[in-house]
Amino acid sequence: MIDNPTVHILQDAAERFQAMSRAFDKALDSVGTASAELSFPLSGVPTRLRVAGEALGRRVIRPFRHLATPDRNAAPRLRIDLWDETETGITCDGCAVDDSLSTWGEWKCSQDGRFLIHHRKTAFEIYDRRQQRILGWSVGPLQVSHHERGRPLLRLLMQWHRDNGLHLIHAGLVASDGLGVLMVGKSGSGKSTTALLCALDGMDFLSEDFLALGQSSDGSYIGYSIYGSAKLHPDHLRRFPRLGEAALGPEHAEDDKSLLFLEDVPGVRLAGQVQIGAVVAPRVADASGCRVRRIGSGEALMHLAPSTLVLLNCYGLGLRRGDVVAKNLDDFGKLLETCPSYRLELGRDTSSIVPAVRGIIDEARASALRPTRI
Repeated sequence: MIDNPTVHILQDAAERFQAMSRAFDKALDSVGTASAELSFPLSGVPTRLRVAGEALGRRVIRPFRHLATPDRNAAPRLRIDLWDETETGITCDGCAVDDSLSTWGEWKCSQDGRFLIHHRKTAFEIYDRRQQRILGWSVGPLQVSHHERGRPLLRLLMQWHRDNGLHLIHAGLVASDGLGVLMVGKSGSGKSTTALLCALDGMDFLSEDFLALGQSSDGSYIGYSIYGSAKLHPDHLRRFPRLGEAALGPEHAEDDKSLLFLEDVPGVRLAGQVQIGAVVAPRVADASGCRVRRIGSGEALMHLAPSTLVLLNCYGLGLRRGDVVAKNLDDFGKLLETCPSYRLELGRDTSSIVPAVRGIIDEARASALRPTRI
């Protein structure tokens, strides 16, 4: 089941999961009810998130809050239950602060690959792939990096998406009138700048960094928002006064960017999912304005695949990693056959970026790739 030598085997993973399940029930009893609870569709799948501990609840709920649904009657297929020992007073065997771990922690799994674990200094999270349930323990004070604060449970959710036939990819996504533009490329290519400029201009925002990709029954591809957050270098925030007012400056030793939640920015609209109508590869160029040109699917794949496949090394567990890479490449190729691809040269005049993206959407719509009602 495992082809990644950096993954550690946890022999008692099943027993650890059961112990954490009992501990969470006690934590829930200790506070009377969940300090925070959210029902939402995660990439189209009914999900319930419960947290025992007010501070932890505020932090974990916020990135998913834009996906909230008032309907709590739908049976959740994914259950996420977390508690904070400091606030609830409930500990668990095997859950303890481990100063030997780096901030990023380490990956572990059971011998059979059923249980996946992300173990950090002050947190222990385990995912039962069979039951589709994530349990998590942490101990305050809850001082975490902006990466974890803006994108909680990212490592485990990557594997959960793969288990459900979806891809969690490194890309940006904005939309207009139900048709989305997927922005691909390596870090620093201009994905975040382009996505945020479009959001500030009234387009729907779904992602500037991580999103999920799935295929609908009619063969079109759907992009799903996961986190309603964004990160920008403090220097870049000077270009976005409206964003700067909502940004949280670096607070942790590993923070190199400011964090913001788009729901805090007046006028920005967040969406949960959209049909992908075009793929765009931005690139910062030494020019005055923007230039757009069509590119072939092969060139587009060279921009889409590398930064996403790197995630398998940085975040992915590595269960049959070779097979996962092959499926990613195959599905990416199919996506690129369904919609046009473009190279977007970003010049110094940022006011030309949004009109260029809107023009791409208009052209994609004119190509008869109209949005499908989901």
